[in-house]
Amino acid sequence: MPALQPAAMRKLNQGLTSRALYGSPALTMAQLLELTSLSRRTTEAILSDLVESGWVRETPPSPGQYGAGRPPRFFEFKPDNRLLIGVQIDLVSVTAVVADVRGSILGRRREQVDSRESPEETTRVIASAIKAVLRTSGRTKNSVIACTIASGGTISDDGYILSLPNEPAWSNVSIGVALADTFDFPIFTENDANLAALGEQWQGAAQAVDTFIWLIPGQLQGAGIVIRNQIYRGVNGGAGEIVHAETLGFGDIQNHPLSYLTSPDPALRGGAELIVAAARRGDAAALGLFDEFAQVMSGMLRTLSWTLAPPLIVLGGGVEVAGELLVSRLSAEMERTGAPGVELRASSLGGDAVLVGAVKYALDRSDVEIFGPLVR
Repeated sequence: MPALQPAAMRKLNQGLTSRALYGSPALTMAQLLELTSLSRRTTEAILSDLVESGWVRETPPSPGQYGAGRPPRFFEFKPDNRLLIGVQIDLVSVTAVVADVRGSILGRRREQVDSRESPEETTRVIASAIKAVLRTSGRTKNSVIACTIASGGTISDDGYILSLPNEPAWSNVSIGVALADTFDFPIFTENDANLAALGEQWQGAAQAVDTFIWLIPGQLQGAGIVIRNQIYRGVNGGAGEIVHAETLGFGDIQNHPLSYLTSPDPALRGGAELIVAAARRGDAAALGLFDEFAQVMSGMLRTLSWTLAPPLIVLGGGVEVAGELLVSRLSAEMERTGAPGVELRASSLGGDAVLVGAVKYALDRSDVEIFGPLVR
């Protein structure tokens, strides 16, 4: 194998140093040398470049932390040097967030969509929301590395929305192409349930779990499937589009009063949340609705459990507000009927799961630009 040229070796070493700093709080020079096994001279040159480019800052030690003698130098990664954008489209609105590269949300903007039937109108609102969230966060589009749009429906590998339930105008639509003249950063599009799963694995209920399903069961339905740390998309991105799988029985709960926990309509969702509150107070009628909902839903979960047998199913999209009221009933019903030992958890990210996943998706596709080549 030919030797690496000095420029290529420097990029590899810079990537090694950047990743060490990204995954840690402020580090001393000695700690960096131990983590990277690079020489002091090489590390000092790399740090100088990273400070100049804005990714790293040198921070003073805490007063009184060190006694006599020269204190160590501390270096800290600056996650807000460049930004990522996540956008979620639902039936009534567009929500855009701007986040740093560690996933901390720095700004948020929600705008109503007057006509979800029109891709052109929705695209216009997306552009407006992105511009607004950048403006309110005090940053410009030049600071953005990448953006991910989260949409329902089947989505191709190259980001085209192939179909959207009950929306014939959304056939073979690329939001990224439509916005190419407005923004000069990459714009990706991915299914919202897939992104919710990615968000839960990064910052939520599925951390440190490499295989699981994220599920939204209710008025809205969908599943994000992660197998060995990879989103499983299936043919034409159709995996997890359970709204089309009528034999699973998800239609049986679509109009149940608790199904509206997943509704984007605040009035419908609010009514379902009142049932949750009543059940927490011990109201017999509300608890009966939970028993009914869990009994029907457990059959669907058994089918998914026997088909994929994941170690974990995360329930989200709105039903997580019911917490143990729902999880305990579903777990008991599945155990009673002999389903495989699949753990159920409520989403810990709630309404932000999709947006956090959208940010992570953009981060993963900008990895080399941010950190440099990965040393394996």
